[in-house]
This record gives sequence, C-alpha cells and structure tokens, in this order.
Amino acid sequence: MENSTTDGSAFESAGVANDNRTANPGVDAAIKAATESIASDKAFPPAAKAALEWAAALMIPAEPTQGLPAADDAIIFAEILRTLSGYREQMAQLLSLVHRLFDEHDLTPSKRLDEATRNVVTLTLSQSSDVAVATFVGVVIQCYYRDDRVMARLGMPPRAPFPEGYEIAPGDWHLLDAVRVRKSFYRHPSTTK
Repeated sequence: MENSTTDGSAFESAGVANDNRTANPGVDAAIKAATESIASDKAFPPAAKAALEWAAALMIPAEPTQGLPAADDAIIFAEILRTLSGYREQMAQLLSLVHRLFDEHDLTPSKRLDEATRNVVTLTLSQSSDVAVATFVGVVIQCYYRDDRVMARLGMPPRAPFPEGYEIAPGDWHLLDAVRVRKSFYRHPSTTK
C-alpha cells in the first residue's frame, strides 16, 4: 500500500492509505494524540473520572445506617473504571449528557445536591434511552454487587455463584398461570422442515 505523503501521520502509522488526503499537521497531530490516549493505560482524564464518579454516587449513594458503601467508594469505583475502559465511545456520550446536566443545573462533581435537584437529575438520567446510560448503569450495578463488603452486608457469601449456587426462597408459581394458559406463539421443532 503506497501513501502519497510521508509525514509520519497517524494514518500512515495505522497502515491507512491517504492518497486522496492532503497533509494537515494539525489534524494529524490530533489524530495521533487521540490514538495514543486510546491505547494508553489512562482510560479517562481526571475531569471525566470526576464526572463518572459523581454519576455513580448519584445512582447508588452510601447507606451508612446499613453499612453499605456508595458506588463511588474507591475500591468499587476503581473496578467500575476498569470495566468502563472497554466502553470509551459510550462513556464519551454519557459524559456529554452529564456535562449538559451540569450546565443546566449549575452543578460540579464536588457540589452537593439538594433533594429536588437530585430527583430531577436522577429522573433525567433514568428516562434517557441512550445506550451509554444503560451501559453505565449496568456496569455500576455489576461492579457494586461484586464487592465483597456489599455481598457480606447483604448476607450472601462473597464468592462467585458458580459452582456452589445460592439458596433462594421458593417463589409464587401462580404468577406463571397466565403464561401457562396462553396459546403457543412459537413453532415446535417437530413441525419445522
């Protein structure tokens, strides 16, 4: 693959032909910097970490009376960041939404929220159909309930559920009656050809 420019641009180092592109050192430098930051161990800059930490604490605040940490606890949040590092594009979208909320409500990651503002912000985030919000919520919940302190406080042994499993209370099987009497809406394997 032959390139028309040999300016050492990020395109060339990535092996991408740039025959129809004129050399632009400013753009190439920005692309190179973005590529290097994506490949680095520093997944999120400090401002992004602060905003994500704020959103995690908003989702799951500490419950001191029950001895439960918040989702922004140092150990839990470190696990959240490790997991989110694989979702940088979605987190950029989430950070955009969070910064818009900061602007709309004159907030900062360090500012304490009054109850009314907290409810409005929480409602705005929970009503969002954005994939980034759903990804973030899933990761925060997953990491929170993987924490040994949380599991122990909930009366569950801090271990993986497999292979030993967990005992659960028997449920109300009558809830499935509506499903049992419903007519099948799928094809049985014996009727397919």
